[in-house]
Amino acid sequence: MAKLETCAMAIVICKNKILSISELVFGRKVLSLPKGHLESGEDIIETAIRECFEETNIVISKDDMLSELTPYSYNFTLNKEQLIRKTVYPFLFRVDNFGSPKAKEETMVSVD
Repeated sequence: MAKLETCAMAIVICKNKILSISELVFGRKVLSLPKGHLESGEDIIETAIRECFEETNIVISKDDMLSELTPYSYNFTLNKEQLIRKTVYPFLFRVDNFGSPKAKEETMVSVD
């Protein structure tokens, strides 16, 4: 039986550019968007907002949100043993200025 995980994603647009992250996932460099798991007491939109700041140093708010997009799910295996079923809730935001983007987590290579 798969372990269920829920996370939120922030798709942030500024001046026709999408905020993206280069990060190391299992030793491979991949292009990603800010996302992460819910913390106690958070709603799913608050999770997207917090994860965006924690990973990129970019501040967004509920006022910047344009829409909630269709959630999607995928399966993966962790350590060749545990099957994970992850559901991602994406939210689209627009800001006038990215401010000072900066990779803030250990696995992050860069923020563009």
